[in-house]
Amino acid sequence: MRMLGHARKREIEVDWTFYCVLEQPGAMDEKARALGARVIHSPVPIARKAEFVRALRMELRRGKYDVLHCHHDIVSAVYLLAASGMPIRRRIVHVHNADEAVLTPSRLKQRFYREPMRRVCLFMADRIVGISNHTLDTFLAGRARRSERDIVHYYGLDPTPFENVAADRAEFRRQWELPEDALIL
Repeated sequence: MRMLGHARKREIEVDWTFYCVLEQPGAMDEKARALGARVIHSPVPIARKAEFVRALRMELRRGKYDVLHCHHDIVSAVYLLAASGMPIRRRIVHVHNADEAVLTPSRLKQRFYREPMRRVCLFMADRIVGISNHTLDTFLAGRARRSERDIVHYYGLDPTPFENVAADRAEFRRQWELPEDALIL
């Protein structure tokens, strides 16, 4: 949303559509629309996989999109598979978490699907973007980075000032006026 707001402030024309897996409106829908974006909610939940993929394919076909930018980590494989065979010029998987979650409560299914879904992402995406070195490397699972395709784009802050800082727990507690034995979550 910040990038869209930044573009609008600078009078840069962008044509964005947010395809949401949530069936009901989200907290940022109206803000996105006010900035000129389209917000589309999937007519079916992602849990109904085949129907979700069909609905997404219909939207991809209807919208004739140039870029598919997925923010669903390993589950981005679903979006990439839905877009297979379509003339989308850029396919980006944006990885925010290192937890490698697959959307199922079954641990067996999680283990079974994790690697094939990762391979789909690695094979079908033009670019893999991790929010940190750790996140990207976890997603790549030991594979070497491809300099033209696998990049880090820090999310929300520049970590440089924290690279050589030694943690001092006692000083932190004093600074925040916390008891020495305070448990912090």
